Amino acid sequence: MSQLKVNAISDAAGANGNAITLATDGTCTARITNNLSHRNLIINGAMQVAQRGTSSTSNGYKTVDRFSHFSGGGTATWSVGTETSGTVWEKGLRKYLRCTNTANATAGGNYREITYKIENQDLMGSGWNPASASSKLTLSFWVRASIAQTYYGRIRWMGDSGGTGDKNFVFSTGSLSANTWTKVTVSIPGLAGKTLNDGGSSADNASIFQLNWSPFQGEDGTASGTALNTWNAYAGASKYPDYATTWAGTDGATFDITGVQLEVDRTGSGVATDFEHRSYGDELARCKRYYEKRQAGAEIMFTVYAANSVGYIHWPFQVTKRAAGNIAHSGWDAAAFGTNASVAAGPDGARFSWSSGNHGYVGTSTILEADSEL
Repeated sequence: MSQLKVNAISDAAGANGNAITLATDGTCTARITNNLSHRNLIINGAMQVAQRGTSSTSNGYKTVDRFSHFSGGGTATWSVGTETSGTVWEKGLRKYLRCTNTANATAGGNYREITYKIENQDLMGSGWNPASASSKLTLSFWVRASIAQTYYGRIRWMGDSGGTGDKNFVFSTGSLSANTWTKVTVSIPGLAGKTLNDGGSSADNASIFQLNWSPFQGEDGTASGTALNTWNAYAGASKYPDYATTWAGTDGATFDITGVQLEVDRTGSGVATDFEHRSYGDELARCKRYYEKRQAGAEIMFTVYAANSVGYIHWPFQVTKRAAGNIAHSGWDAAAFGTNASVAAGPDGARFSWSSGNHGYVGTSTILEADSEL
């Protein structure tokens, strides 16, 4: 029987370190870049879950779960799109978040921006050392725009008592070809003096590390000297480099994003691994930590009533929330229950109560919402 005896296996040049290193006890260490599970720190990066709806012209969390969107000047429509063929479809990415520039706006204070806020404890438990420049994260995503030009994104790292104030890290998509999906990869180093939790406002379940993508930013938020791919002091007047106004000045222009992944660069190569696909059920459960929307029925609630006393609705959440959050309701028997209910809520559930001498009901059209977004 033939036997190959080596100490390590590397590429031909040997400049990138060993792919496989063998130990004297017969075991080995391998640098595997595409098969590690639970490596993607982004929830719903494939844009599968949209509990609130699939189209909106409003700011905030309105469509795709965990991604908020904002616009100023003109009008923008945010929607969930579906691919049926082509580049990202072949990679299993069927959904995307789209910004449509419904009415153009190119003034200095105008903008369009997508934001994702990472919960601090998810980063703290990832293995990334935020205070070391040699410890890096790799961000990757697919982007497409109807107008050929360069677009930018940025990371805002909020200040804390152990650091040196807010920091801004700007990256570029490069010059995109019109209506063509392009994969963008960004290497993000740690920064000496920065932390992810000071025990105060940046607690474990808060967020001080935020990702942003911008189809357009007016000159009030840009500066020609803004450097790319390095940490700079944050300033509202230089969040991005100067933008071309072609996309922003075009009615109906579109900007699409999907396949968002943030992972610890465990090999030091700066290369993004293949997108980590998770089932719809898995992503939905993760999203419900931040927002849950339920249509009423006997399976999720019950009422207690006593004459001339108090009526109750108890709602146990399907997933424990990040924090107590905000509770909203619509579609119940307001004539009997009234419109001003007392609400007591915690991370695990909510209770509505009324002082009423009338009986009422909660029908199948009743909608309950628990919002604990960052």
